[in-house]
Amino acid sequence: MALVKLSPGERLLRVVKRTVWRLRKLLDPSLAGSLRRYAERQYEQLQRLNFARENLVTLRRLLGGRYLLRFPTRLTNNEKSAFLTLQEAEIVTPRICRLVVRDAFAEPAAETEGGPVPERPILVGPWTTEIGFEILYWIPFLRYFARRRGVPPGRLIAISRGGAQSWYDGVCDGYLDLFDLMSVEEFVERTTAQEAQAGGKKGFGVLPTDFEMEIYRRAAEKLGLEDYAFLSPSVMYTMFRNIWRGRYSADRLMKHIDIQPIPTRYPRPALPFEGPYVALKFYHSSCFAEGAETDAFLQRLVEGLSANHKVVLLNTGTKLDDHSDAMGEGHSNVFDASQLYGPRDNLAVQTALVANASALHCTYGGFAYLGPLLKVPTTCYFTKPNFVGTHLDLAIRHLDPERGLLGVQPISAPLALGPAADPAS
Repeated sequence: MALVKLSPGERLLRVVKRTVWRLRKLLDPSLAGSLRRYAERQYEQLQRLNFARENLVTLRRLLGGRYLLRFPTRLTNNEKSAFLTLQEAEIVTPRICRLVVRDAFAEPAAETEGGPVPERPILVGPWTTEIGFEILYWIPFLRYFARRRGVPPGRLIAISRGGAQSWYDGVCDGYLDLFDLMSVEEFVERTTAQEAQAGGKKGFGVLPTDFEMEIYRRAAEKLGLEDYAFLSPSVMYTMFRNIWRGRYSADRLMKHIDIQPIPTRYPRPALPFEGPYVALKFYHSSCFAEGAETDAFLQRLVEGLSANHKVVLLNTGTKLDDHSDAMGEGHSNVFDASQLYGPRDNLAVQTALVANASALHCTYGGFAYLGPLLKVPTTCYFTKPNFVGTHLDLAIRHLDPERGLLGVQPISAPLALGPAADPAS
């Protein structure tokens, strides 16, 4: 029997139909609720792609990686519809993401009739979500692609929040804080609405959201920019999504990121005492749950540390996300540092406090990666291993592993409260 050669569009359509058929078999009332909801969601997404089969020529062209960053000005209505269908169906490929990055970092024409064209500044961000993804992935992602594309730091303007400028040293010479563009109240309201619309903190796709486009417009107006490019974090999220979902090792990520220690030296913040101290930051999360066992652990930890060391608590004092502080003041030798900062500089001051600490003890999560990046010995804790192993694999293997700067343990493990090292050593 002769084999029939299928076009890319026909192959795509067959994959869609086959996947829809398999998901339909999964839609059984006897399935567990979470699995059934997942199957229903995937079924709906693939059905939407199936309904767009008349646009297969457009889909093939888009899968080839063209016209992406020029949306919406250079696409017809049918092309926009087809692309949005692709994005909703979650099959935007890493290759497309790389092409978007290349387009954002591309040089303009060398010269025009009027003479040389100045290099366009590139707005990277805005970063509005978890610290961990910003310092473990987003900044290393920018460092790698900027170096590979030959883009100097002088062209990159980072947009983040809470005074995170120093994290971008050596990557982006420019920095704009979101709290210079909007109030804290507007920030919380807009990010909450965006997360509700997206169904989570992470945005997937290669197109900026309406909120991000509004931030770019405000940033350009504040900086006096008329011609600029931009790169949204959603491109990185989409590029790495399947690696995170598949719980693969960090090897698959390393060819797209470049993790380096934060080079900045931070002056010691004004504390009411002299000498070394240990920094603590604990908050409740999916892997550090509230409860009597957790409270007892924190009590033992603070009492054990404060018996021999000054302890500085890095509470936030302000509700900016879905993490709530897990402890407060109430022990001798313990200082609550939340009075030293507010929403506009909380990350700047907390970074300086960690950088000058002898050690950091904290919840396992994004903040735990900050200590090793500042070359501060860090021990982090969890109540249950409800986290993506890829993140931990990357952190342990690439955050200065020869010095053993990152330790991770359950709260049920015996506490190891050895003497704090001198931060200068």
